[in-house]
Amino acid sequence: MRAQSRKSLVRGFTLIEMVVVIVLLGIVGVGMGNFIGLGAQIYVDAVSREQVLSQTRFAIERLTREIREALPNSVRVTTSGNVQCVEFVPIVASSTYVNIPVSPEVATNTLHVVKHAVSGISADKIAVYPLTSNDVYGSNPFAVTTGNLFSFNAAPAVGTDTQDLVLTNVVRFDADSPTQRYYLVKYAVSYCANTTTGKLYRYGNYWPLTTGQQTPPTTVLQTEPAGISVALMAEDLKAGSLPFNYSSATLVTNAVFQFTFEIFRNGEQIDFHHEVHLINVP
Repeated sequence: MRAQSRKSLVRGFTLIEMVVVIVLLGIVGVGMGNFIGLGAQIYVDAVSREQVLSQTRFAIERLTREIREALPNSVRVTTSGNVQCVEFVPIVASSTYVNIPVSPEVATNTLHVVKHAVSGISADKIAVYPLTSNDVYGSNPFAVTTGNLFSFNAAPAVGTDTQDLVLTNVVRFDADSPTQRYYLVKYAVSYCANTTTGKLYRYGNYWPLTTGQQTPPTTVLQTEPAGISVALMAEDLKAGSLPFNYSSATLVTNAVFQFTFEIFRNGEQIDFHHEVHLINVP
């Protein structure tokens, strides 16, 4: 009787018990796998969404800061094929002038201006009273003798007194500024959205060659020694979307620049709407 009890104690699992254990382990494993997989997918989605938000916020902030400092009436938007670009000329410094040659006065290459307050600037052009984009981009500033924008040899110094500014050529401006304001500039900037690839690029360190806007700028009149700078600003723009819209200033309203970035990634779309009021006036 004792031997039979000992034999019963060392007997292994039955086949039914093993099957039950395997089924239970399978159920637990499937549940754990789904739980871990769902958590991982949530993490991946959150990281992807955060990347979209970060890159788009950076592009919006950079574009907003730059275009707020645009030369009056230098902003223009053009769509060509699958590319839409906004182009503008950032202001390097500004101040007022005492005397400039205005038609029909005698042309001269010397302007009497008040010094500006921005140190360490790099500028080579002066603009006075630009009322349209043609006043900014309409001619070669290094060769033209009449207009609103000309090149000079050296920028005015920092200070509060006056000095003479020597231009590259003997010139006459088309008109006086009502506030006797002048602006110092150097290069143009373009933000171009490719509606096919969904990428947004920034082009800088150049000056347009012709009156017509290039989309994107390639053949240019002036560049840095290293050429046009190109930087990728955002990705995953919705195919076919045109993000930029510009309303020029009127006698009672400032110019307004609006842009909408429709970001489409992983089957999810996020829209960013932004509006910038351009308060700079000629």
